[in-house]
Amino acid sequence: MSQSLLELREYLADTHRMFRALKTLAESRSKTKKVKACITTCQIFLVRLNATIEAAKASGSDPQGGLSIGGITIQKSIYEDVLEYWKGILK
Repeated sequence: MSQSLLELREYLADTHRMFRALKTLAESRSKTKKVKACITTCQIFLVRLNATIEAAKASGSDPQGGLSIGGITIQKSIYEDVLEYWKGILK
């Protein structure tokens, strides 16, 4: 397994933990529309992350690398902004 694929899997696992923590924080708050939207967004992204983690595991034996080509950059562009937005809302 290539180093970039290992880094991608590690990043995805860390991001998954961050979304779970954000969802737990949101669930402890009063249920305003924004908080409900945050919980729903977290649920959607957790499912998406699980699918991406499984795809990264499956591409581990692929000589082309599958998700590893530019993978971390692409994944960060998907998840980082969403995490920052909801963290700012829940402060």
